[in-house]
Amino acid sequence: PALRALGHAYPRAALTCLAHPKRAEILECLPFLARVGRIDKRTAALRGRLGAKRYDLAFVYGFDRPLVEYALRVARRVVAFRQGDAALDARLEPAVPEPAAFSRHAVPMRLALLEPLGIPPAGLRLHYQVSDAEQDWARRTLAALPEAATPLVGLQVASFPTKAFRDWPVEHFAEFAGRLRMRWPQARFLIFGGGEERERTDWLAQRLGAAATSFAGRLSLRQTAALMSRIHLYVGVDTGPTHIMG
Repeated sequence: PALRALGHAYPRAALTCLAHPKRAEILECLPFLARVGRIDKRTAALRGRLGAKRYDLAFVYGFDRPLVEYALRVARRVVAFRQGDAALDARLEPAVPEPAAFSRHAVPMRLALLEPLGIPPAGLRLHYQVSDAEQDWARRTLAALPEAATPLVGLQVASFPTKAFRDWPVEHFAEFAGRLRMRWPQARFLIFGGGEERERTDWLAQRLGAAATSFAGRLSLRQTAALMSRIHLYVGVDTGPTHIMG
């Protein structure tokens, strides 16, 4: 939502977004971004040391000093939350007070960085764009399923290992699937997830048998999103794919 607000505020600008290498792909194909690149605090320390400033305005999220210093090297004006270093904060235009933790929803927390410039929200929903090529791939992949498989139901059974408190017992997913098939016997379940939860996803796939296809550990995040864009129902725990599905 913050990036979309920038796109609406500066419709003639070419917006570049640099994000963590493991997360940047979810920003690809967004219509308000001209370019998506990768950066982290290690590579940032080596970048932008030669040549003139490339950007008129930069926004930096987070509190990694190398990222803020990189932005100061390549942009004429840098906006960031206060970094807790008086000398560094003095170079920001402005250094924005960060809202207190949990004082706002996560989206307004990000939009708070734009408020001092008078940039209004352009909606609060998340935004994700499936490319035409990804749509074609998803259609071909799902075409291999039995023709009578409907509805298609996606299941995301686990969050990150460090966020296991978000998880729902995998046995509950199996019970849910059984109840749903009592109403819709032709329902087909697509099991998503990464390699970390392979034991649980394999157990669920075995439990559901011919009614399930497991894609766990086989897809990129964007391939997962492409398949999710074509299903009828999604049930998942609080994790990245669930936000994308929203």
